[in-house]
Amino acid sequence: MRNHTSFYSLCGLVVLALFMASAASADNLVVVTSRTAQAANDFVLWSQLGADAALLGSSFNATSVGGVTLAGTLTGPNSLVSVVCPAAPCSWTGFEFSASDSLLWTSDAGNSGNGPLTLAFGTGVTGAGTMIQPNAPGQFTAQIQAFNGAALLGSFTVLSNPAGDATYIGVQDQSGANITKVVVSITTCAPTDSSGCTDFAIDTVNLNTGGPAATLSVRSLSFGTQPVGTSTTSVPVTLSNTGGAFLTINSIGISGANSSDFGMNQNCPSNLAPGGSCLVRVTFTPTALGINTFSR
Repeated sequence: MRNHTSFYSLCGLVVLALFMASAASADNLVVVTSRTAQAANDFVLWSQLGADAALLGSSFNATSVGGVTLAGTLTGPNSLVSVVCPAAPCSWTGFEFSASDSLLWTSDAGNSGNGPLTLAFGTGVTGAGTMIQPNAPGQFTAQIQAFNGAALLGSFTVLSNPAGDATYIGVQDQSGANITKVVVSITTCAPTDSSGCTDFAIDTVNLNTGGPAATLSVRSLSFGTQPVGTSTTSVPVTLSNTGGAFLTINSIGISGANSSDFGMNQNCPSNLAPGGSCLVRVTFTPTALGINTFSR
C-alpha cells in the first residue's frame, strides 16, 4: 500500500463567517471583573491631569493613549489626582492598586465625596472598566452603568471582599462600539465611611476600542506521509481575537475539493471576547493514493 501525503493552507481550511450586530441591548452587555478579562487595547491614564494632590474641577477632559477623548463629570469641584504608595507622602494607600499609579479620587476639600463619576467618550467603545475602592475599610458594592447617548444599555454591580480592597468592575458590549458613556459609583459601603458612598478612587480606565481581529496561531499545517484510510493525531490551531470588539462566529468549517479528507472539531463560542481564544483541532484521513495538497 502506498502512502498519502497532505499539505494545505490553514487559511483555506478554517473559514470564519462573521456577523457584527449594529445595535445594542441589555442582553448584549456582559460584566467584567478583572483586568485580564477586560483585555483592553487602550487606556486612560490620570497622570495627565496633574501631579499628586492636584485639584480637579467638577468637570475635566482627558485623552486615552490611543486618542479617544473623554469628558469627566463629578457632582462638585476639588476632587484630587492621587498617587498610590505604601505610606505617606502619597495621597492613597491600600491593596490591589498598582504602586505609583495616579488615581482619580472623588474626594473634595472637606473629604465628603463628589461621586458618582461620569465618563463620556468622544467615540463609541466596546468596553470600559477600572479598579475602584472607597476611602474607608469594609466591604462595598461597586456599580457601572453603560449608556448609548441617553439610553441605558445595562447596569452591573460587583461586591468587594470583606476588607474592602480595590475591586475591578467593567462592561463589554458584544454587539459593537455602542458605549458612549459609563457612570461609575459605589452603591453600598461600610458604616465607618462617614462620607457615605461618594468618596472613592478609580485607577486607570481600560478601554476596548476598534473592531474584532481574528488571528490564527499558524498559517499552514503539514501532516506528512499518512497511510490511506487511517487518521492522523489531531493538530490544534488557536483562533484568537486580538481586536477590541467581540468576534461573532457564525461558523467554522472546511471547504474545498479535498475537504472530505480533513476532519475538524472546535470549542469556539459564538461570541469570542477581546483577548479570548479557542481551539480548532484538525485531522487528516486520506481516501486515495497520491499527493494531496489542499490550499486556498
